[in-house]
Amino acid sequence: MCCSEAKEGQELVGETNGFGIDDPIDFRLLVGAYNGDVPVIVEALAAGAWVDAPSTQGWTPLMWLSMRGLVAFDPVASARWLLAGGAEINRFVPAGSDGIGGDTPLTLACEAGDRGLIDFLLANHADPNPPCAACPPLHLALPSEATVRRLLAAGADPGRRFGGQTALERYVEGWGDPDYRDDAEFETMVRLLGG
Repeated sequence: MCCSEAKEGQELVGETNGFGIDDPIDFRLLVGAYNGDVPVIVEALAAGAWVDAPSTQGWTPLMWLSMRGLVAFDPVASARWLLAGGAEINRFVPAGSDGIGGDTPLTLACEAGDRGLIDFLLANHADPNPPCAACPPLHLALPSEATVRRLLAAGADPGRRFGGQTALERYVEGWGDPDYRDDAEFETMVRLLGG
């Protein structure tokens, strides 16, 4: 498959996409990661693609894959090839001009909510406490109890603040309305997060 073709059900990333990757082999790797297309990833890596080629946003192919983790493909298979190719698992890209946040592959995977990819990244030494400017993965995993448990087991700091809030404070504010919450789930999360 060339860059101008897409498999049925895949989103096509064309040459006028604004990703800012000029090298066609590097761009092909990004397309493969973006679409979760293992054969394209393998082909691009074999052709010498730079596994951490940054897009205009600073995101690498692993970061684009992490952000799109729930879009109709198995991101773990693709991530496995990117890591085997030397992808930097803890790459941090600071926020844009607004100065809020920043991203790592793990923060993006937590935001997308793919537990399989989150587990894979953590098993391969993704930092559950990225640089202070990044929104902590624990905050982004809310309200998923399973993901919160996994992040805490990996050493995520429940007391870390982002936007002035700990994960517990964010959870209570966002999911604590007694008219809409499941009390048992709520109490479990409060205990997990240190309340």
